Amino acid sequence: MTQNRLVCKGGSARFVTWRRVLQQLAIRMPLGPTRNRAGTSAAYDLHQKKGAYRRNGVSEYLAWITGEHRLVWWQLREGEYQEIAPDAHGLLRSRVFPGLWLDTRALLSGDMKTVLISLRQGFESPEHAAFLAR
Repeated sequence: MTQNRLVCKGGSARFVTWRRVLQQLAIRMPLGPTRNRAGTSAAYDLHQKKGAYRRNGVSEYLAWITGEHRLVWWQLREGEYQEIAPDAHGLLRSRVFPGLWLDTRALLSGDMKTVLISLRQGFESPEHAAFLAR
């Protein structure tokens, strides 16, 4: 009884079957210029980790690089990660989880209300409904 999708109902989201979800989307945040407890830096996370995710077939990789005040979302295509550009509204849209939308401008400026509005709009979108129906 394995479900391989993000379930979003009533404004909240929960992951079912973590192992399957983690094979599809990796999120690293925040990545700053300082070293973490393990002694690794943001450069390590953005290069070696990204390579490990690629080798393991993780479809999308999102990194919030706080030291550079930016978000980067990559999609694995033909064995290499290619950056997903925000659309005209500043939204990054997952191709693995249709309806997972992230307002980069709002997140980077600390406007959590707008971030939540864009997430809700994505979860209420026709493409998300179709994704849940699969």
